[in-house]
Amino acid sequence: MSKKFTMQDIAKIANVSKSAVSIAINQNSGISDNTRKKILKIADELGYKKSSTNLSFEKKLRTVDFFMTVEDIQQNNFFFLRNAVEKKGKQLGINISFKLLPKNKLISQTEIICDIPSIFLATNFSSKLVKALQTKFKYCVFLDVNLANVTANFVAIDNFQEAYSIVEYFYKKGCRKVGYLGARTLNGNFAERRYGFNSAISDFNLSFTNFDFIVGSLSDDAIDSQEIAKIRKMKNLDAFLCESNCQALRLTKELQILKFSIPNDVIVVGFTNLLDSKYWFLNIDKNQFLLDQMLNQAISQLQNMISTVNWHPQRNLISWELKFS
Repeated sequence: MSKKFTMQDIAKIANVSKSAVSIAINQNSGISDNTRKKILKIADELGYKKSSTNLSFEKKLRTVDFFMTVEDIQQNNFFFLRNAVEKKGKQLGINISFKLLPKNKLISQTEIICDIPSIFLATNFSSKLVKALQTKFKYCVFLDVNLANVTANFVAIDNFQEAYSIVEYFYKKGCRKVGYLGARTLNGNFAERRYGFNSAISDFNLSFTNFDFIVGSLSDDAIDSQEIAKIRKMKNLDAFLCESNCQALRLTKELQILKFSIPNDVIVVGFTNLLDSKYWFLNIDKNQFLLDQMLNQAISQLQNMISTVNWHPQRNLISWELKFS
């Protein structure tokens, strides 16, 4: 009797995840065309047939709620984000409802378990809040965060890789002394960025001391006098990595007041937080690419959640080729 091959068998041969196999076989979005073709070719060669237990995969994602808190508007371009979300919905034929709420209203959004697949822009969510939302929302994905101590569906930027790549860029540009402007409140993304930064500093043997580290506000108009005094003492630094683009913008203004030419005298780089400005030194296409990829992954997870009986939470980290203008 010939062996009956499973999705797990196909995943092993194709060197992909089981969820990628289910996406390809059920003609859903979320993987590249090349990966889809490879999976389908292997499935055909093995003579794989969907059994009756696979019928639930045919359930299609039709409606999604996208939640953003009003507290995150300052750090994210609201209109850019909303337009990108609505555009993605039209592209995939999914009705995505954009919902803007105070953070303390998220839990009280529904009195019963919500069955509508939901995506949360969770950049500054705590572990406690994520766990609480999981008890209220049957199908949910948390975007722009990756909390190690919580089992949930996360889609986030590979913050370690981004920080490491930026420091590598500094090194290749001849920078040997760098500074870091960090946030006063340390969330999961910021922790990963600092880890990547410190790893690269060590690997490339660059100069960095405690005096080169400043903790400041994430606001683009609020670096206090003590922070400014520290910046003015850092005249010998070649580059600054800031934990957010708001900080990079504010730091750039301060350095220009001190007659520094940016980026000729000092390179200033911030991280992606959907903020667009004339001080943006990363390739502007990065914003659109990262958000598009994150939404693709989040929607793919939701599709698999509603169509898979025994779904196990996933963590997806989005990376890219770092390019500077």
